[in-house]
Amino acid sequence: MSTGFVAIFFALAFVNAYGGRVFDVTTIPLQTVLSEAGSNVTLACPGVTEHSLVLMLEWRSHVKLVEYMGESTTVWEHRHRITLLPDTFSLHFHPVTAEDSAEYSCLVNNRPKPEAVVRLVVQGDHIWCNA
Repeated sequence: MSTGFVAIFFALAFVNAYGGRVFDVTTIPLQTVLSEAGSNVTLACPGVTEHSLVLMLEWRSHVKLVEYMGESTTVWEHRHRITLLPDTFSLHFHPVTAEDSAEYSCLVNNRPKPEAVVRLVVQGDHIWCNA
């Protein structure tokens, strides 16, 4: 078995075991946001302000949630409850549910790692219904 094959195998095993993360989270700050189920919650994109030049941006948890490119925004998951705020590129949940508890990362302008990881902890078991 070649050394290259072994390295690729272990890299893929690492990515699979750690939920698709390919950056070293030990050097990335963690911000925690606490919320009650059923409330509206906004997660700021770490390092981005209303004065930042953002050409492309991606919000992720275990999957890609929102993608911004130029003037186009695509919401990939939970379209009825998640929006991207245009001035700050914050991720807005309306409302948040217990299932939204996760770690979120905001990747700006094709950077390989986020400024910080945002851990959202939602308390309660509010069940949201699209009626």
